[in-house]
Amino acid sequence: MQEDVNRHSHLKCLKKVTEKHVKDLCTKKKTSLIKGMKPKAKEMKPFDASLVLKDDGSIGFEFAKNTFAKSK
Repeated sequence: MQEDVNRHSHLKCLKKVTEKHVKDLCTKKKTSLIKGMKPKAKEMKPFDASLVLKDDGSIGFEFAKNTFAKSK
């Protein structure tokens, strides 16, 4: 099941999701924060986000509040 989700996912990031993430996504419509997702675009930095199951059945991201904070 896990491999099937990863292979057919339309999400543009490189990170394996765990079986717990899949269960939470199906039952709670949201996963816990997944750290270190790597965008396929190599010039972009890794990011932290939760996966969210939308009403139309698609999957999106919910980013951590400090994901885009600039460092001084």
